[in-house]
Amino acid sequence: MLAKKLISKKIPYVNSNTLGKEILNIMKINEVSFIPIVDNKEFIGLISESELIEHSFENKLIKNFKFPTVNNFVYENQHIFEIIEKFVKLNLTAIVVLNKDDEYFGVISSETLISGFSKLTSMHERGALIVLEMNSNDYSLIEISQIIEGNDAKILSLYIEMPNDSSRLELTLKINTSNLSSIIQSLERYNYFIKSMYFEDKQMNNFYKNRYDEFMNYINIS
Repeated sequence: MLAKKLISKKIPYVNSNTLGKEILNIMKINEVSFIPIVDNKEFIGLISESELIEHSFENKLIKNFKFPTVNNFVYENQHIFEIIEKFVKLNLTAIVVLNKDDEYFGVISSETLISGFSKLTSMHERGALIVLEMNSNDYSLIEISQIIEGNDAKILSLYIEMPNDSSRLELTLKINTSNLSSIIQSLERYNYFIKSMYFEDKQMNNFYKNRYDEFMNYINIS
């Protein structure tokens, strides 16, 4: 999933000749806490509600505000994983997207980023989760896919965990069905160890939340 697919539709922009109080009013109307400043398609910077108030810019033109020089933008064709990494490392709540000509394209908010992540992992698709554990040398996506598809099912997404101090890995599969009996039998026949399964929406939501938190934490410390 690319940046251009994650643009928030609820965040407008203003030019640098706008008064701070006008920006605060726009934020209130649109229920957002930040606004991008754009002059003739050139991105100037993001301004937040707290920054406006802290620096007493209510009655000042925003062009007089000294924006930080942090590289808080991405390009429209950058992948969502690159965007998540930048969000975490720069501790952002939003990031601007530019096109190939360095012109303003839009804004990605934390809400649209999380929504994109959930689509990427098929989080909202109906089905079930299977967690397999195996030696890393035994991992074969071709064989596993053949087993799943041989039981009239599809893999919607997968997630691999490989601990640094282990030769084993965990493979989490999102399957497009909750009827797993024949799939489980086939996997066991091929000597795959099934560590856990999740059928209920609440169970899967908790699983995804934990994996998302772990992923964000990994990026933050790497």
